[in-house]
Amino acid sequence: MDNDRADTPSILVMTGSVSPGDVELTVERLAGEAELCDPGIVTCDVGGVIEVDLSTVDVLARLHLRLLRTGRGLSVRNASYALRGLLLLTGLSEVLRTERRLAVETHRQIEEREEARGVQKEGDAADRAV
Repeated sequence: MDNDRADTPSILVMTGSVSPGDVELTVERLAGEAELCDPGIVTCDVGGVIEVDLSTVDVLARLHLRLLRTGRGLSVRNASYALRGLLLLTGLSEVLRTERRLAVETHRQIEEREEARGVQKEGDAADRAV
């Protein structure tokens, strides 16, 4: 076992967006980086992916197959809700491990509104107290 390889964490980073024409190149780059990682499960951090689409899913599926052929596995870290949804839709959520997002995801807060002024609620004549 190489000393360089022993100190290399098994984390790959995927950022930006992937066009359909860049799928092969992206898979080759990530697979090359994975060869330098420790044996076992390789984690791909996709938190920096800007545009999630089927090209992103294609890269992860192909990378997963490449790693399986070498006796390794793939885990996906920081997958957005959109990416998890696409993995579920394509059936890949059953074969790809996805780690829960560690960073806090922002949610919109409900805006507080002022009550309208000068508007009074009219009562129904049948509701009047006797």
